[in-house]
Amino acid sequence: MSLIAEIQKNRLLLNIGGKKFETRAPTLKNEPDGLLAEMISKDSAVAPYKTEGLTTYFLDRNPRFFDFVLDYLRDPLNFVKILPSNKLVLRQLHVEATYYRLTGLVEILEQQGRSSIWEKCCLLYTSPSPRDLSTSRMPSSA
Repeated sequence: MSLIAEIQKNRLLLNIGGKKFETRAPTLKNEPDGLLAEMISKDSAVAPYKTEGLTTYFLDRNPRFFDFVLDYLRDPLNFVKILPSNKLVLRQLHVEATYYRLTGLVEILEQQGRSSIWEKCCLLYTSPSPRDLSTSRMPSSA
């Protein structure tokens, strides 16, 4: 019973875009350099508030993909077994993993050979190098 009592002491709420997720501080610290671990650290500039007697943090993000983020943080070694196959979900999951600075999750996605899915979608947002500009062929006006 002492393990269950210990788990109860570390509970907190995350309000992600209006949806509440209950978890534990040690779960969020599984990625020590991640945004969530930084947010709950003692020297964080983010001030929590109380909801339902629990320490609560708010992030204005889409809650739809946060279940995957928590699943990864809860069990990073087995997350690859439940990795979604939908390409749109994978692209959004990559966006969220990058936002939350979950380098381990980003690595898992890239190891699965799925990085090309979002690299192609993000090419529009990258600036061409000077070399690319000098070698590109512009249509001539006749």
